[in-house]
Amino acid sequence: MNTINSPIALINNDYKLEFANPSFCEFTNCTAESLIGKPISEVNPNLWSHAIGNKFEACLKGHPVDPEPYSVSQGSFSLNFTPHIDEKNEICAVFITVNLSESIDKAKNTDFYQEESFIQQINALPDSFLILQDGRIKLVNDMLCQISGYSKKELLNQDFTKFTAPEVFEKLQSFHKNRAQGLDAPLRYESIALSKSGKRIPVETTIVPTIFQMKPAWQVVLRDITDYKTTLNQLRESEEKYRFIAETTLDGIFIHDNGVVIECNQAMLNITGYTKEEIIGVNLLDVVLSKNESKSIQAQLTKKHAKPYIVNVKKKDGSLFKAEVEGQMTQYKGKKVRLASFKDVTERFKAEQDLQKFKTIADKSLYGNVIANLDGSMIYVNEYFAKKHGYSRDELIGKKLTIFHTSEQNKILIEAIPDLIKNGHIENIETTNVHKNGMEFPMQMSVTCINDENEHPAFIGVSAFDLSDRKKSEAAIRLSEEKFRELYDQSPVAIQYYGKDGELLDVNKKTLQLFGIKSQDAIAPFNMWDSEHFTEKNKQELKSGKTITISSTLDFDVIKKHNYFKTSKKGLHYIELQIAPLLIQHKAMSYLVYMTDVTERKNAEENFAKEKELLNAIIDNIPVLLTRYDPSSNVQFLNKEFEKKVGWKTAELQTIDLLNKVYPDPDYREKALAYMQKATSEWKEFRITSKFGHHIDSEWCNIKLDGGVQIGIGIDITDRKKAENQLRHHQELLNEMGRIAMVGAWEFDPATGKGFWTDEVARIHDLDPTETTSMELGLTFYKPESRVKIEMAIQAAIDSGTPYDLKLELISKKGIHKWVRTIGHPTKQNGKVVKIQGSFQDITEMKKAEEELQKNRNKLAEINENLENRVKERTAKLEQKNKELEQFSYIASHDLQEPLRTISNYIQVVHEDFEDTLSEEVLVYLQAISKSTERMRALIFALMNFSRLGHNRSLTEVNSEKIVTEVIEDLQQLIQSKKAKIEVGRLPRIYAYETELRQVFQNLISNALKFQKANHTCDIQINYLELENHHQFSVSDNGIGIASKDIDRIFHIFQKLHLSQTYEGHGIGLAYCKKIIELHDGDIWAESEKGKGSTFYFTLSKSQSYNSTIKLAPIDHH
Repeated sequence: MNTINSPIALINNDYKLEFANPSFCEFTNCTAESLIGKPISEVNPNLWSHAIGNKFEACLKGHPVDPEPYSVSQGSFSLNFTPHIDEKNEICAVFITVNLSESIDKAKNTDFYQEESFIQQINALPDSFLILQDGRIKLVNDMLCQISGYSKKELLNQDFTKFTAPEVFEKLQSFHKNRAQGLDAPLRYESIALSKSGKRIPVETTIVPTIFQMKPAWQVVLRDITDYKTTLNQLRESEEKYRFIAETTLDGIFIHDNGVVIECNQAMLNITGYTKEEIIGVNLLDVVLSKNESKSIQAQLTKKHAKPYIVNVKKKDGSLFKAEVEGQMTQYKGKKVRLASFKDVTERFKAEQDLQKFKTIADKSLYGNVIANLDGSMIYVNEYFAKKHGYSRDELIGKKLTIFHTSEQNKILIEAIPDLIKNGHIENIETTNVHKNGMEFPMQMSVTCINDENEHPAFIGVSAFDLSDRKKSEAAIRLSEEKFRELYDQSPVAIQYYGKDGELLDVNKKTLQLFGIKSQDAIAPFNMWDSEHFTEKNKQELKSGKTITISSTLDFDVIKKHNYFKTSKKGLHYIELQIAPLLIQHKAMSYLVYMTDVTERKNAEENFAKEKELLNAIIDNIPVLLTRYDPSSNVQFLNKEFEKKVGWKTAELQTIDLLNKVYPDPDYREKALAYMQKATSEWKEFRITSKFGHHIDSEWCNIKLDGGVQIGIGIDITDRKKAENQLRHHQELLNEMGRIAMVGAWEFDPATGKGFWTDEVARIHDLDPTETTSMELGLTFYKPESRVKIEMAIQAAIDSGTPYDLKLELISKKGIHKWVRTIGHPTKQNGKVVKIQGSFQDITEMKKAEEELQKNRNKLAEINENLENRVKERTAKLEQKNKELEQFSYIASHDLQEPLRTISNYIQVVHEDFEDTLSEEVLVYLQAISKSTERMRALIFALMNFSRLGHNRSLTEVNSEKIVTEVIEDLQQLIQSKKAKIEVGRLPRIYAYETELRQVFQNLISNALKFQKANHTCDIQINYLELENHHQFSVSDNGIGIASKDIDRIFHIFQKLHLSQTYEGHGIGLAYCKKIIELHDGDIWAESEKGKGSTFYFTLSKSQSYNSTIKLAPIDHH
């Protein structure tokens, strides 16, 4: 810039305008919008020629350019060329300044650097400014004097190298020499200036060619970057600390772009087994992470911050392990990437800090310039200042400076104006400026009072630059330190920091927790080299700069016993230590010790081994079919249950294709393979063929593991399928029975009134079975009286859980009158009725039958009454006949016995008196007559007893077990002779005719002893079974048995199945038993098979007996 109001344009290396000030717009009669992007040759032909183009190119290359005079019809002017340097320290464009209303000679003889306005402007700069010509200082501003401590007089015409540090002297001389020879030299660089007091001041130097006093010169701006260097050093130190933590931590940390690794730490390489060259640029989804989990991992990659999640990580050697991963989106070198860590779930800000250190620092060499009237209205604003505040330059001209500040800030600045006018300037004040959008940002300003030719204050000059970047850097340093400390203290790993000689310097919070102490003082002083964890070899390795890992133990009981330090911990703890030396110039100057308590892991490993053993035992013994397949669906393992049920063994898998064996049908096998390849973990039924050739219905679930391996879990459901088929058949049968019997079922929820009924209930109501139902709908069909009954019953069921059984009338949807029977059973949970279920039956026909039956009953009652009268008459006659019969029986038996006694007596007399004279043959005849007479007498006695049965009708309570015991004792001689074994079960107390019941047991047991095979052990069992209305007794034997055709005959009187010579008897005993049982309202029958023994059953009515039984041990009689 030559003068404040000169036309100025910025032209890029494509010869197009990027900027034009209002004066240039006025000069060219164009608007700024029409000029931007337009080639300079099209703007004004007078402003461009071949000579001007050459000077433009020379300026772009950094060479000094003389002013170019021109004469045109409008007058004479000259052009000045000033290079514009971008952020990359390169000349990217050229400022062209048009000097108007000057003759060519005047343009050559006029030096704008001597103009008062320019001097005031450079003195207002916050940076040092100087002009160099032939290596000597020709012009300086006040700021250079201020930071260097020299006066202007002491600086002018001095060799500029006198004021630079010795170590940069040669470099600057080389730059100066190259510029003088027209060679390339940097236009912006850092160097070190020396103040008058000898203070070393780091500066950023920006140097551009110019013309001074009509001779080539260099315009130099020096910016004090002491604060910037301090900030940078702090950032570098913070970065080194963070990188050191990242490189020595046990957790893997890496930066990736959609899975492609950009950067990683050593721990990640140690964990995965790869080298850095092998993993950088590689997509982890293809190499390190399991492909089976790619979808889930891709889902995590879409999240801005992925919370910790578990994945399977594959090492270089192919082995897998589970890792906890946490990731988040961040910026790295201007690009969005993801920062992720293995296992560590604490917040990591490595990516932010890495990106922060590489982030471009704001362009410090640019500054804003403003000239304003004394009332604060702006008359000039440069592009930097306007853009920083979000305005165009045209918008700000005429506006007050107060628009850039808050009311409070303006008050402070207004109060400073008297000092400004009095002292001439205010330097380096920090203000809070307001952007056009309302946002506030910090700036550093220097304000100068510009006087007119009469030395009276005329204008206010403002020079400012944005402090936002510096403030952010300062905040970043603080944040970095805070985060580093937070990372250190919140680390899940115990960290101790030791000095060069092994002395303990610092510990984090996790160390205090691990040692069970409250502060570091509890274990100080402590020297690392005194620890029993380290061998001499370890110490040498550490001192040589090598990182080592050690597994050891801490016995807190021993620590307490020897009073090493006070701790709240106890017992033996397993620990792992990683010791990393901190190297300075390849020498270990301090040490970081990462200590992890792995006791739980050790215990877990031991438990895992036990659980593995248990799992193997379970796999071998669980009643489930287990198989394992490789990724190609080849069977690798069968458990014992599979081997037992299906037949094939694991050892046979090398020689057979098992799937072909269990699925012999190719189409069916394809379906099974398709299911296995999907591995949806859903259960599916398959029928497999065993080695033995039979089919097994089974249900399978295939679980896919890492690497494509599958576990097949099968359940033998053959029995269940049979049961399901039976159940289905029974259900169909029940439904059909319900339809035939017109019986249905229903259920409803008292809380909602909603429910369902079966198709038969819907048909009874003449409704479509598909219609929805409810309690309210069901009640609408009942007749009023019946509805009252059912509503009361339902309410009682809901309130108190009372079941009901009602016969009600309803009118169906078709208007048909029906009688129904409904039964309801409430179901309670926690004392509350939650549902009511029941049955529903159409009893219309039953009601009609009952009405018809009632009519028939009335008729029958009338008939019965007549019949009873007739029965009474017949009974009286029968009783008379019975008395006569009894009298006849007595007379007959008496008369029959009298001749028998006479015969018997005569035979006895003949035998006694004539025994010696009678022949042997006559004696045999007499003996036969005597035996026949005895049999006749016994038969008459049996007939008399048979006729008397039932005369004594007095029932008494008897102990049936006692009766049987007494009968067995009476028959003891016979029992011993037969070598019989009698077992008696538990028998009850009952009401019965005691004498008659004894006769029944005596006859049945005698028969069991009598009808036995020769030379055969006799076994007899006497048992009891309680029925609903009767007592049932049984007597079983292992004798000769009875043919099935003869079983019905044995209870008839005088029926004998065997000759008297073989088995004695009269054929009356069983008939006798039958009549006794009938007197007890019971029944008697036999079950037998020829040659296999017999069982005789008889029942006695329980109408007058006790239901209790005497619990006695069975009696075994021999």
